[in-house]
Order: sequence, then structure tokens, then C-alpha cells
Amino acid sequence: MNRLNPLPGMNPWLEEHWPDVHSRFAVYVGDALNENLPAGLRARVEENLAVSLDDSHTQYRPDVMVSEAPRIGEVDDEGSVTYAEELLVIDDPEVQRSVEIVTSKGNVVTAIEILSPTNKLGHDGRKAYSTKARAVVASGINLVEIDLIRQGQFNCYARCSLIPEKKRAPYYGCVTRANRSSEHRIYPLPLRQRLGAIPIPLRTSDEPVPLDLQAIINQCFERGLYGEEIDYTAPLDPPLSADDRAWVSSITGT
Repeated sequence: MNRLNPLPGMNPWLEEHWPDVHSRFAVYVGDALNENLPAGLRARVEENLAVSLDDSHTQYRPDVMVSEAPRIGEVDDEGSVTYAEELLVIDDPEVQRSVEIVTSKGNVVTAIEILSPTNKLGHDGRKAYSTKARAVVASGINLVEIDLIRQGQFNCYARCSLIPEKKRAPYYGCVTRANRSSEHRIYPLPLRQRLGAIPIPLRTSDEPVPLDLQAIINQCFERGLYGEEIDYTAPLDPPLSADDRAWVSSITGT
């Protein structure tokens, strides 16, 4: 079985394995940046927990969490309450990783967000991410958003309405410098083309560092061994158009 990504750009079947791909992508982004960052800067992978309750999504930076719930008791013949033993189990909250470029003193210069369906599906999930993105830029931190998920609605810091109809694509990169927060560099990423590199802004005195998205997504595909399990006849959600499906079939022979 060929372990290489057969498609020239993003492989939409990777979206079906997004939790693993997302984690790998964040680590490989950090590795790639650390090879090219100027002195005094380094990339670090950070974790947030996305907790979903009744379609509302809240993000927490994990540290130490202690949970306490009301005890359930029963009254004995003398009116005393004997409490039953209680176990509180939290069912595997989604961990979302982002990448931060920080100075040697730990000050954040640039935040790189890799969007997940949690950030694009449902009103509360979209709102929570939008609030976080605005807070990042308002804090004087550059914001880079990488959206390689077709599910849900466009939810980068820039408004979708700013993108000309003929330039829209299933995937995007978006770069917003904190000192020019009204300007957004948007990079449409078509399905059938190689994912282009996007410039990662650093300190105002630094030149941007290119991030090769295609090299990273290929690395995810190869090291995740997805070539051994992806079935290119399996339907996707959302489905590909008939033309795109035929294009994939012509490449994969399915």
C-alpha cells in the first residue's frame, strides 16, 4: 500500500480523522517553524479543552481541575443522612491544540489556530471561537488561522463577505497582524491544487517566516499511515461535488 498522499493538495478524507490529524498538524507546524525562526523566538504547542454541553462549546486552558457535584443521600430511620459513594466521570473532552510563537521570556508574538469542526458548527461553537480570535488580536498578538475543514460555516477573523465569490475555496489560510487589525491576508486553498505556503508574521522587526502547508499535511498523511485505511469510495460529510469525486477517482483509480 502506498503511504504517500495521492492527491496534490489537501486530502478531504483526512477530515474524517481530524482529531488525530489536528494533533499531528500542530506538532509538525511547531517543528517546521522552529527550524526557521530568528533568534529569541520559539514555537510551542498549547492545549485547550473544548467542552460541549447541549451544543455549547467552552474552551479551557488545562491546568489542574477539581470537580465536585452534589452528593446523593438517603435518610435512615433516625433521620440521619448517609451519603452514597460518588464517582464523577468526564467523558473524554475534545483537546484542541494551537501553536504559539513566544519570546525567550514567554511573551506571545503570534498565535496559530488550526480550526476544527467545533469552531465552525453550531452558534455557540462559532461564537466562542470568534470571541477568542478577537481577544487574541486585541491583546497585541498576531493571529494566523488555518482552516482545512469543509464542515460548517466560514469562521475566520476576516468576514467571508470580503472574499470575492470567484476567489472562494473549500480551505483557507488567514493572517491578521495585531498592529493592522483591519487588514487581513486571506489565502484561498483550492482542493485540486497544492496547498501554498503562508507567511507567518513575527515581531515588527522580523521578516515573516513561510509555512509550507502542503509539506505538513503530507507529513500527517504519511506518518499517520492513512494510506493503509482510507477507502476512496467511502462517502464524505459534506460530500464532494460530482466533478471533484470524478477527479479523485481518476487519481486514485477508485
